[in-house]
Amino acid sequence: LSHSQQTYISNKQLDCMDSPSISKGYLCNGLLKSCKSYVTFRSQPSYDTSISIAYLLGSDASSIASINNISTVNQTIPSDKLIIVPISCSCSGSIYQHYAPYTAKKLDSYFLIANNTYQGLTTCQAMTGQNYYDNLDLQPGTELMVPVRCACPSENQTVDGVTSLLAYMVKWGDDIPSIATTFGVNEQSILEANKLSQDSIIFPFTPLLIPLGSKTCTTDPGRFFCDCPNGYLADGVNCKTDSKKFPVKWVTLLGIFSARSLSQNNNNNNELSFWM
Repeated sequence: LSHSQQTYISNKQLDCMDSPSISKGYLCNGLLKSCKSYVTFRSQPSYDTSISIAYLLGSDASSIASINNISTVNQTIPSDKLIIVPISCSCSGSIYQHYAPYTAKKLDSYFLIANNTYQGLTTCQAMTGQNYYDNLDLQPGTELMVPVRCACPSENQTVDGVTSLLAYMVKWGDDIPSIATTFGVNEQSILEANKLSQDSIIFPFTPLLIPLGSKTCTTDPGRFFCDCPNGYLADGVNCKTDSKKFPVKWVTLLGIFSARSLSQNNNNNNELSFWM
């Protein structure tokens, strides 16, 4: 089980005048100061292709297309489709963050950017702390930096086999059992990762950390976080050569391969290493 990774934000992100620490981001309490992480995003007008979503979230379009079984980076995605987006996550002071550049549009505010454009993956409090512009007087064309919420596995989670964390944006009708089923993980691991109990209430448009681990890869190696790069196939413990399969997804078996060895493998195939 993953033991108490972070505190669930609840609905604290909706009050921009209040600034509890949890609204700024997740605490940097893991063994790694940087890691690969995931967030979820629902396609919407203006952000309905892999390339436009990648541009918004500071990710890689080809990886988004591959993970979500989208044919090309320019293919239009049906509205409100759940998209899994890989990102790099790093400690910024005491908080985990992933930074994405954003250009303000007419009538934008930190609240609208955080809750409408980024769908709750950041908060108005985090936007205020990161940028020096007046929230109520953002001019079109203003260049902003958006701190996207993310986290790396804690020491206890790593011991328990958690290899990466996904920030899932809760929608109406969701509950812990249905979310656990979607990602093939244990319900209790989600509760503990977010310091929740069986009686806790989760709210739409708030992020919930989902621990992704090697145990799931053992029983369901087809999961998006289970494949290794460069012709390797994850079995939950190791990566092995699969001559029939070319790399299409990201590797997340942290602690099994070092960043150095991954970089060497990628360089041999003239590909970029996405490890930070």
